[in-house]
Amino acid sequence: MESIDNKVFTGIVLAGGKSSRFGEDKGLHLFEGQSLVEYAIALLKPFCAELLIVSNDMQYAHFGCRVVSDVFKEKGPMGGIHAGLTASTTTHNLVVSCDMPRLTPDALDYLLFHSDGSACCVPYHFDKTEPLFGLYLKRDVGVIETLIQQNNLKMMNLLDVLGARKIDFDLLVTQTPDLFFNLNHPPKNK
Repeated sequence: MESIDNKVFTGIVLAGGKSSRFGEDKGLHLFEGQSLVEYAIALLKPFCAELLIVSNDMQYAHFGCRVVSDVFKEKGPMGGIHAGLTASTTTHNLVVSCDMPRLTPDALDYLLFHSDGSACCVPYHFDKTEPLFGLYLKRDVGVIETLIQQNNLKMMNLLDVLGARKIDFDLLVTQTPDLFFNLNHPPKNK
């Protein structure tokens, strides 16, 4: 398999959403000394020519990235990916949800190394798929828009329609069990 490290990437940080389970704007929440969105920015920055933050909150502008709003409001992660791909100027796009602060550059390297750049690629580990950490192609924005217009917002449906490649991450998750740790609720006060 051929690496696609000679491609130019746009990094898309999904920071929008209502954060209904979280109770506050999740991306701005401090976790172990920095905001969640900063973890995603730090992860993507070495790999990407441009970084976009998808949010309807302009407070994110102070992180030094272009902030783009959802084209279709309140359509969840699929709406965020659509907004990011619409705003992107590159074919290849790395999408990361801001609520996964344990992702590592090695995980991103692994994803890219096992991708040939011809299809959407996402991690798969122990029967679990991670659609909010992956390689997405700008050409697929029309397909995503069609699903949104049909109110077909399940990410697994999107991956099926795109013919996404699922990259086996079992070994990485065995070595780093909290790699895909997802912060869906604010930590309880100690």
